[in-house]
Amino acid sequence: MSYLSSVELPSQNESRRDGSRSDLLRPDEVAQRLLQQTQACVRCGLCQPHCPTYAISQTETESPRGRISLAAALAQYRLGEAFGDAADALDHCLSCRRCESVCPAGVTFDALMADARALVRSKRAPDWRQRGLEWAIAKRWPLTLGWPVLRLAQTLLPSRWIPSVPAIPASPARAGIHAARGVSRGRLALFTGCVAQRLDADVHRAAIQVLTRLGWDVWLPSGPLCCGALHRHAGELAGAAAQAVSTRQALMADTAGCTAVLVAASGCYADLRTASAPTGVPVHELLAFVADDAALPTLPLRASSDSVIVHTPCTQATAVGRSDAAVKVLAAIPGLRVESLPDRGCCGAAGSNALIDPERANVLCSGLLNSMSGSAASTLCSANVGCRIHLAAGLSERHSNMRTQHPIERLAEHLQ
Repeated sequence: MSYLSSVELPSQNESRRDGSRSDLLRPDEVAQRLLQQTQACVRCGLCQPHCPTYAISQTETESPRGRISLAAALAQYRLGEAFGDAADALDHCLSCRRCESVCPAGVTFDALMADARALVRSKRAPDWRQRGLEWAIAKRWPLTLGWPVLRLAQTLLPSRWIPSVPAIPASPARAGIHAARGVSRGRLALFTGCVAQRLDADVHRAAIQVLTRLGWDVWLPSGPLCCGALHRHAGELAGAAAQAVSTRQALMADTAGCTAVLVAASGCYADLRTASAPTGVPVHELLAFVADDAALPTLPLRASSDSVIVHTPCTQATAVGRSDAAVKVLAAIPGLRVESLPDRGCCGAAGSNALIDPERANVLCSGLLNSMSGSAASTLCSANVGCRIHLAAGLSERHSNMRTQHPIERLAEHLQ
């Protein structure tokens, strides 16, 4: 019997009527599925220059091609004493999906890595911080009770003792229906997420201001909902499936009559789209939706003489496929000068990566921060909450006065 045979993981093949995973794949079956996925790779190496971790180390095992070879060996139980080093290399992957965007063979690297990490987890427990995050999200109540404690700690304790998070809004955006200004064009649901429900509360309030001015009724859920991305990326497939089912049920109960579900955090987009698929209501990333809204040019906006710099999160470029959305939205503000950061790879936030592996995350972030030196921009705009927190921490360490915002916050500031 293999070391994996006693752990059950969720299947991606069959579903119940409510869309949840009804059957469980045994780890040997997950290994078989993983092996099939690895066989799609043609070993061409075109992905190598696009991999942020390979750019740091120039080591084959820190590249997509190298990790696919490690995953194949893992699936065939051939690693032996090399398991620890292989597991580390698999853990270092940022799930940025940049390799997917250039792969001629169409390897679904994101799904492959989730399966590989699921097998790793069956032998080696993940970092305690990862387990703590998963527990808090699954239970929900730690999120509700924890934010006031963290806010108080931010007030009373030295900043070096507090996790690198921005000032936490006092309360989440008000749940329920927010009516359109003027004649309603329809109803939208705004997915607020789990951690983002509080950390992105000001973004959600700004989104409501913009969307209602564009003529949309906006519905917000009353409690934290999770798309499952944080669990799935770490290989906790059963937990990810459970979060997806819970979110799907909430959306099915409350999105009747909604034209679409919007999500402000680009990192949640892909998993939310999968989770909500059975509802029949399409999911859109907030910036992409606003950028494509025909009413955007009609918004009454105050002019600006300021300049901003735009960071495009990996997930917005790869999963959403709209690298242009932030610039298009900000360009609607008269007079605002918009710069785009050069593509230097992932910022290192990568879900929980900045918390679990801060040293590597800071190395990745430093290249982006260096490229901003000499810029006259007052604000760095990014569409993903994790990226903004990580970049803001890096700017703070450099004693920079540049603030960070979601682009929709900047748009809302200029509404007349």
